[in-house]
Amino acid sequence: MGRNKKLFTIIIAVFAILAVWFLIRFVVGGSEDTVKIFLSDSRFAGEPYFDCSRTTAVERQVPKTLAVAKAALEALLRGATQEEIDKGFVSNEAISDSGQRYYLN
Repeated sequence: MGRNKKLFTIIIAVFAILAVWFLIRFVVGGSEDTVKIFLSDSRFAGEPYFDCSRTTAVERQVPKTLAVAKAALEALLRGATQEEIDKGFVSNEAISDSGQRYYLN
């Protein structure tokens, strides 16, 4: 019986820690998260071989969610803002499953 009581106590403690973490993260912590997306830098576009690894990280505010990766991807798909385009950053095109091309900037 003593072993089961210790296991039960550990499980309750883990749930309590998770509940506190959830409250801090999603209730008290605000309504937005900051994510980084990476945009191409057009200053390098004239080089003989455009190096896709030459990107610049920009921050986006996204609604707080458990699906942070999805929110970051959606921010990336929205493309560069006009201010970022003016600085020389560009978004690349996206191609849908049907083959339709969409330009994101």
